[in-house]
Amino acid sequence: MPFDWNQYGNLAIQLSNDENLDETKIRTAISRFYYAAFHMSKAAFNVGNPSGDGGSHEKVWEAIKRSQQIGCHKVADHGYRLKKLRRQADYVDVKMDNEDLNEARYEYDSLINCL
Repeated sequence: MPFDWNQYGNLAIQLSNDENLDETKIRTAISRFYYAAFHMSKAAFNVGNPSGDGGSHEKVWEAIKRSQQIGCHKVADHGYRLKKLRRQADYVDVKMDNEDLNEARYEYDSLINCL
C-alpha cells in the first residue's frame, strides 16, 4: 500500500497548532509541508522519478510547470516558494518564526487547493 503523503501535511498542521510551538517544531512543520506538497503534486501530475544527476526536485517542479494541465503554473509557483522555505528550515542557521510557518502553511494550502 503506497504511503499517504497527505499525512505529512497533517503532521505539519498538528505541529503548527501545538501550544508549545518552538523553532524545532516550526522547522519540522515547514519541511513536512514541503514534502507533502512535493509528493502529492508529483503524483497528481504523474511525474515519474527524473533521471540524471541531482536536482530531482527542480526537475519535478519544472515538469509540472511545463505541463499543459490547468493550474500547473500555480502549483509549480507554490512549490518553488515552499522549496525555498524548506531549504532554509533544513539547512540555514537563521531564526525561523511564526511568520515563516504561516507563509509555508499558506503556500501549502494554496498548492493543495490547485490540485
